[in-house]
Amino acid sequence: MVAGSGEKIKPPKFDGTNFSRWKKLVNIWSNATSTDASKKGAILVMNMTGKALDTVLNLPKHDMQTILAELENVFGDTNSLVRLYEEFDAYERKDDESLRQYIHTFENKMQRAPRSGTTDSRNNQISQALEGKPQIRK
Repeated sequence: MVAGSGEKIKPPKFDGTNFSRWKKLVNIWSNATSTDASKKGAILVMNMTGKALDTVLNLPKHDMQTILAELENVFGDTNSLVRLYEEFDAYERKDDESLRQYIHTFENKMQRAPRSGTTDSRNNQISQALEGKPQIRK
């Protein structure tokens, strides 16, 4: 069978790196394969490793929509929980920054996680991970 004629084609592998590229490849794979739609999510999971696999293993459902939404929350370019956490965790008051500016910036960073489409469960995990912030340098 010629590729693209609807046969079952292996999906792209994903380990948590280069999410936007992987997502485009998944879209192409989904359109090109004759795999039953109800099985596509499970097949995607079986082609994941590392952080990507760890992220989706405990989801309540393994359909493509649920998997892609969760991976978007964690690895997506604009909503990356990992990136938001790292940015937040690394934030420190600058020597020339007033306390008012620092608090304003801090509050904006705190508000970004819930607006990024995270679930209550994720927000609780983030809040627990961030406990103890802010740290004000003297």
